[in-house]
Amino acid sequence: MIADGITIELLYRLLGLDEHRSLRALLRAAREASVALPHLVLSVAEHEGIVLGSGSADELRRARHRAAGYRHLLARAREAGEVRVVKGPSLADRYPPGLVRPVGDLDLVVADEVVLWRVVRAMLRDQPVEHIDISVLPAADAPHLMVALSRPADDPLLDRDVKVEVGTMAFGGNFVSVPLRPALPADTWLSDLLSLAEERFQREFTAKDAIDVLVLFGPSQPVADDVTLVASADRFLLAPELSELLTYTADRAAAAHLAQLAQTLSGAVARETTRRDAGIASVDGTTATRPRYGMPLRRVPDRPSWERSHFHQAAPDLTLLRTPVLDALLVADELVDPELYERAQAELALLDVQAGSR
Repeated sequence: MIADGITIELLYRLLGLDEHRSLRALLRAAREASVALPHLVLSVAEHEGIVLGSGSADELRRARHRAAGYRHLLARAREAGEVRVVKGPSLADRYPPGLVRPVGDLDLVVADEVVLWRVVRAMLRDQPVEHIDISVLPAADAPHLMVALSRPADDPLLDRDVKVEVGTMAFGGNFVSVPLRPALPADTWLSDLLSLAEERFQREFTAKDAIDVLVLFGPSQPVADDVTLVASADRFLLAPELSELLTYTADRAAAAHLAQLAQTLSGAVARETTRRDAGIASVDGTTATRPRYGMPLRRVPDRPSWERSHFHQAAPDLTLLRTPVLDALLVADELVDPELYERAQAELALLDVQAGSR
């Protein structure tokens, strides 16, 4: 009922606007809430028979083209290896026909680093990539990697870069009390819902999240039972965030069943809050720690024999991350000492000389 009822009236309510306000005001509020939420507003307006002007019609066209582009990239990734999608197309498939779910990035999860680089190589072959960003998250067994590939959108002055993130872990945590959790739930509905809750570690919830939740709990969706939901929230350390998300949505959409479900999570919320307050930052041997970032030093021609990255510890304060497609300097912050950068470049040159002398 709710999913099929994504209407202009509902959007006014979710964005906290009186219905007497203009559609232009609704669109402005949508832009303030989320950069891509206007795409949904425009598609709902179109669905309700509102004639779009040339600018808004082209914005909606670009949004649909962007979504189709991500589906193309997802197909290429699946040809390279087994991947799981975090939200994105998985949630978009649940929306009523014709409506455009706000599209940001394409987030993919793979089982290990070997598959990660196969997928990254497929992305690089398919389209030009302007930036490659790498994050390394320590874990109990081996570090996890997140690789982000981006390029300008078709209209770079108006639209965000096209971006694909491929990672060997599903949930990164908050780097303080919640460690990374590598795997997604086996059930896609649960993985979509928990991925929305995980977003709370990066930002406040918005109307876009509430709409996703309403779609997930629509009448045609395979909603998990309460016992499974509580157990999953416990297992993935997300009960407080999930409860907040459900309450946020319930308050804005007058959805009593979601408010009741949030209350069902109260025991799991208490358990997770106690764990965090006790300073237990390690779960299953993985400790919540901040990631290190790969400051790009140079792109390299594909190293076909490399299936994994290599860490080269040149000095206590100088670690190089050498990958099949990029060499980088591992750093903790955005600001890097120029002297350290020059030392890293010199170390790479030395490694090249050593490799050439063999």
